[in-house]
Amino acid sequence: MQGGLAYEQLLNLDPSRWRPSQRLIITIGIAFIFAFLLAFDAVQIGVGNLLLNDFAKKTPALALAVGGITGLAFAAVRDVIFRTRPDERR
Repeated sequence: MQGGLAYEQLLNLDPSRWRPSQRLIITIGIAFIFAFLLAFDAVQIGVGNLLLNDFAKKTPALALAVGGITGLAFAAVRDVIFRTRPDERR
């Protein structure tokens, strides 16, 4: 934590305030890092004996489709969550 961090600087960290091109670059960068970690089995993510690593290696087209749909749906899901957020009482 920085002692001199202002509220205006925190607003700049909010992803919804970034330009679409910035969000795209950051998303692609994180996706490449995550794919690299999965490809070399640096991390294993899964439920039971169904691992995301195996899913990406055995059916890469399906893995890409699921990832793409998830990425496109993220904004819609975020909006639904913000709309259902309860109001604060004073």
